[in-house]
Amino acid sequence: MSSSPLSERKAVPSIDGIVPPRSPVVYKMVTRHKRWFTHRKLLAWGGIGVVVATVIITGIVILAHRNSSSIPVAISKEANFPLYYPSPMLKGYAYQTGSARLENDIVIYALQDATSKVTVSEQAAPQNPPNLSALIGFTSLKTIAGNAAVGVSSGSNAPVVIIVSNTTLIIMTGQRNMPSDVVSTLAQNMRSLP
Repeated sequence: MSSSPLSERKAVPSIDGIVPPRSPVVYKMVTRHKRWFTHRKLLAWGGIGVVVATVIITGIVILAHRNSSSIPVAISKEANFPLYYPSPMLKGYAYQTGSARLENDIVIYALQDATSKVTVSEQAAPQNPPNLSALIGFTSLKTIAGNAAVGVSSGSNAPVVIIVSNTTLIIMTGQRNMPSDVVSTLAQNMRSLP
């Protein structure tokens, strides 16, 4: 009878009795399998951690953006006339945080995207509002807020929209050489803040 490596094992004493020694080949295979299984778990938990961190960071960014997405309440309360703000906002544009201010009963704030900015000024509508149809180089524009006209300011070549609501005079000015449709779309979405 030929002897196999398993039958040639020497017995090693133990507490419970005699235990055969481990074969080095079997031990290496078991160790590699356990190591691979541990690395697999580590990768899985790492992936879960990345997903959770991404969700948390996205939530924080959304909340921060939501809190700074409109004119601050303190300025709205100080103004003695209703304020207007675009809703829905034109894709890519947002309120420029910290830009709102009240100067001489005029509220001024900015809307921006990655490359351009639109400045909005609002004040109580005067008793004799401007005659929008008499503005040279301006055309009428339908808006939710009220009567409006769109044109280009002379000298700066910047698009301008003037809106006269029942309560508020709104002037929206884009940057030099900016397409007037951007300012027009923002103007068409102007709605009274609650």
